[in-house]
Amino acid sequence: MVNQNVLRIPYAIPATNKAAMVLMSSAIPALFAYLALTNHARLSLLGLVTLSPHSATIFYWVVTIVTLLAAFGAFSMSFFRRKDLGYIEITEDSAFIPQASLAGNMITIPYAAIQSARLLDVHGTRIFIVKSSVGESRLMAMGFSSVAEFDNFCKHICDKVGMRLSA
Repeated sequence: MVNQNVLRIPYAIPATNKAAMVLMSSAIPALFAYLALTNHARLSLLGLVTLSPHSATIFYWVVTIVTLLAAFGAFSMSFFRRKDLGYIEITEDSAFIPQASLAGNMITIPYAAIQSARLLDVHGTRIFIVKSSVGESRLMAMGFSSVAEFDNFCKHICDKVGMRLSA
C-alpha cells in the first residue's frame, strides 16, 4: 500500500556540531602526543604498575595511536559514512527516521511497532528516543529547523501510538 499523505520534515545535524565533535575527539590524541614528546618521568598506573620514563613514553605513543584511530573513525562517521538524507518522513502508518547507529542508516518504523518513546535532556541537548521492534532511533532537537517543529514531531509520534511523552 502506498501512502499518499507524506509529511517531509527537514532534519540534519548542523555541520558545526559535527566539526566540534571531530575537534574534541582530535584533542585527545594531541594531548597524548604532547605527553609522549615531552615525557621525562616515570608513570604509575593506578598504583599497580610503574613504568620507566622510556616505557611511559612508549605507552603514551600507543595511546596516541589508538585515540587517533578513534578520532579518524569519528571524522569518517560524521562526514563520509552518514547517510543523512536531510529529511525525515511521517506517513499515516509509519515514520522514516534515522536509526540509532554509528552508520546512521535510515529506517521505517511502523507506529504499531513502537514500544516506547521518551525525551531526554543531556546537558541542554534534547533527544527524542523511539524504541521499536524494528530498531531504535534517536533524534536531536538541533537537527530540526526549530524547537517548535521538534516538539510537534515528538507529540505527533506519541499521539499516533497512544503514548504520553515521558521524560
